[in-house]
Amino acid sequence: MKRTKLTITLGSLTSFFLLFSLMVSGAWAGLVNLRISTQMPPNHHTVKALEIFKQEVEKNAAGRIKVSIHPAGQLFKGRDLPMAVGSGAVEMGDMVTPYLSGIFPEFELLDGPFMVDSRPLAENIFSGEIGEMLNKRIESLGMKVIFGHPYGYFSMYGNNKKVIKLPSDMEGMKIRAVGETQVLKAKAMGATPQTIPGSEQYMAYKRGVVDVGQSGPSSFVSRKLYEVFKYGTVVRDDLMIFWCNINSKVWKKLSDADKKIILEAGKKAAAYDWEATEKKENEANDFLPTKMNVYFPNAQELQEWKRAFAPVNKQLAENTGKRGLALYNAILKVRKEMGLK
Repeated sequence: MKRTKLTITLGSLTSFFLLFSLMVSGAWAGLVNLRISTQMPPNHHTVKALEIFKQEVEKNAAGRIKVSIHPAGQLFKGRDLPMAVGSGAVEMGDMVTPYLSGIFPEFELLDGPFMVDSRPLAENIFSGEIGEMLNKRIESLGMKVIFGHPYGYFSMYGNNKKVIKLPSDMEGMKIRAVGETQVLKAKAMGATPQTIPGSEQYMAYKRGVVDVGQSGPSSFVSRKLYEVFKYGTVVRDDLMIFWCNINSKVWKKLSDADKKIILEAGKKAAAYDWEATEKKENEANDFLPTKMNVYFPNAQELQEWKRAFAPVNKQLAENTGKRGLALYNAILKVRKEMGLK
């Protein structure tokens, strides 16, 4: 009798755990895991924007979607991200324009001097026909663009010799330049370009590897570059953009409701990052003059910078063929329509 009861009890427990296992495995089978890979450090405002995205998606998906953020290149390095996301090696990636220009050379024009240099212009470009054209190129890699958001502005120039007011003031100097656009800018000013990775800037400047350091104003603050330069000149000729993309196959498997949740979360993340970027830039404007002699070119001087850099954009367009010329002319058209010189 006791043995019969024990057998029944064990059988009941076995059935229960089997049923429970099936229920759990079924639930987890329906769970969508979205890993987001980014090159930026955890405390950077672009990563904070991804955290907003994560919170919004998980809150509104009611347990159907789990988002995890992997900063500082933990999963993939920046330039590997387009192929990693496109192949499905990772579900999502946050990639700045230069990572894409290695595959699509015409994207280099988006970082050309005074091509995309303000929030209103960027929002106009990326939400219109140009944005559609760029999105199709990205989609050809097996990715869908969820949202775009700002990294910040280039350029600020630091040196220890004199106040730089015009591009010609850097003639004959050696300047940090990373990528084709910055190399062409250096040559347009009569300067000699020298490649220095972002993480190596501080020590390179301290040792005097170059005469002029080049980065963004917010990077001069975060990397404490003001400690190694006496003079700084803020030009802000380029607004760099991040593209948060998802693997196309992953996207197609999502329900229409979840797609809507993800796109809405992207809008909120982008809105946060635009405000955060403007705040960082304003803070840099206030902080840097307390640490170094900072010069902001006036309107007339900025026209000189634009004239000096104009050949750079033409060269970039010619170097990237028909697509580059089409993008170049399209951006100039939008600038003209907005009354931007």
